[in-house]
Amino acid sequence: MLHNQYKLGTLQRVCGLMFVWTLAAFIGSAHADELAFFQEKLATLQQQTPVERATAIALGPPLRKGSEGERVLQARLRLAELGYAVAPDTVFDETLGEVVKQYQKDIGVKPDGKLGQQTVFNLNLTRHQKIAILSAQIEAMRTLAADAEQRYILINIPAFTMHVYDDGRNVLSSKVIIGRPERPTPRMRAELVGIRLNPTWTPPPTILRKDIFPDGRIDLKYFEEHHLLMVDADNNPVTPEPGLTELQMNRQRYHIYQPAGDNNALGRLKFVLRDTPDVYMHDTNQHGLFKLENRAFSSGCIRVEQYMKLASWILKRKEPEIQELISTGETQTLRTPHIPVYLVYWLAEEVDGKLVFFSDLYNQLEQ
Repeated sequence: MLHNQYKLGTLQRVCGLMFVWTLAAFIGSAHADELAFFQEKLATLQQQTPVERATAIALGPPLRKGSEGERVLQARLRLAELGYAVAPDTVFDETLGEVVKQYQKDIGVKPDGKLGQQTVFNLNLTRHQKIAILSAQIEAMRTLAADAEQRYILINIPAFTMHVYDDGRNVLSSKVIIGRPERPTPRMRAELVGIRLNPTWTPPPTILRKDIFPDGRIDLKYFEEHHLLMVDADNNPVTPEPGLTELQMNRQRYHIYQPAGDNNALGRLKFVLRDTPDVYMHDTNQHGLFKLENRAFSSGCIRVEQYMKLASWILKRKEPEIQELISTGETQTLRTPHIPVYLVYWLAEEVDGKLVFFSDLYNQLEQ
């Protein structure tokens, strides 16, 4: 059913490419180039002779040199199905590591020689699934490009990326950290309306319920480790007592927050999104997480590695000027032009000229 839905003939492929080229006059050459890239890759996949997948690699922890067992055998068999020279075995040796590195180079992911989530997802992808992914994504890209305003921000959740567009050109890209699967970042359209420097942080309901009051009573260890403070309705400090419940806190009109500073979860800068009080974009006090391949660590918000470059683009001010304002330590909000922010779930991106498929973090892929 899915295959038939997305199968295109030669005429349809040509018409699709002509549509993209014509669209350039309306949405800018950069968008047209992106669409043409994906159209070309889709056409190539449709013309390929199908290679049946006889072996799927079971989900599990990363496999690396020294690993043993059934999943190593599955990986070897799958690589052989794809044309790589590997022999059946249950041991992950140095030779297999080199083959994995070559496969990773071929698909455009970091060649670390390990079978992690990203590499296993790609190994398990069938041609049929790739065609379905690209077909659906191309339509979504067309719709967004046609509807988008001159300046907008796009967050691609499974790719852990942010792309900033100005007059049809991609002017800034950045790594991002997004919500972990049990606390996913939602797909939506939002509107950026301001930038808050030296922000304080008020834990949203999800964190209050699951982290600060995990069983209905306050977790004082979490409270202290995250440098949280509690105040009453008159802003007087309150020392939480062991056993305090969330219900009691609400009745007393206590408020929990994290002051601005080095320990603040939002870092030194927050991008204010309208009508999404519990989802926003911000800096972080954990910059080391940006080095990781899988960057699903938040409770739904988006942490932006290049937050200063983004602020500079939004405000049209140089980074040192913004840094000078931050250095005062004063919490202040700067009004900005209203800029659309699209949070999308696209499993494919162009990376250094290659088509890269990113793992289906939230299990949205049709089987």
